[in-house]
Amino acid sequence: MSASSDSAARRAVPAGRLRECPDCGMFQRLPPLPRGSVARCVRCAAVLRRRRVDPVGRSLALTLTGLLLLALAVLLPFMDVSVSGQGREISLLSGPAELEQHGVWELAIAVLVTTVAAPLARLLALTYVLLGLRLATPPRHLYAVFRWVEWIGPWAMIEVFLLGVFVAYTRLTAIAHVKWTARCMPSPG
Repeated sequence: MSASSDSAARRAVPAGRLRECPDCGMFQRLPPLPRGSVARCVRCAAVLRRRRVDPVGRSLALTLTGLLLLALAVLLPFMDVSVSGQGREISLLSGPAELEQHGVWELAIAVLVTTVAAPLARLLALTYVLLGLRLATPPRHLYAVFRWVEWIGPWAMIEVFLLGVFVAYTRLTAIAHVKWTARCMPSPG
């Protein structure tokens, strides 16, 4: 085979990424898609790839919403506990405060960092990265900031804290009256 026929064979292969249809399994080459378009399988019409119109804007809106919801979660109490007629409102900050009052300040700092500081730092850094991506020439250090956002992710796992809250709730109901406050639940309709 000559060099000219080898280069002609390379040119005959269509450009694009090879994708497998998740429904029928057919392999197809997808060309680069313009914004807002959808690539469908030629055999079964399943969606192979969808190019969003403004993926950074959508992520930025969700991150800002996360910041707002974190602020509400920190500031508003989410549970009322009543033991022997004495009631208390429980918030995200009441746990570290109680631990500090009982002399376990090291654990109080760890709880405060994992429930408030790490999620706040992660959301703020992610907002910075997404705002930087909207610039005409994004700063070079955005990659390093995003790597830090991914590194801090396991330390900002508020879902683990909430799982602990629900386990404690099931245990507390045997010895105390526990009521979720209306501020932490969505209002009906």
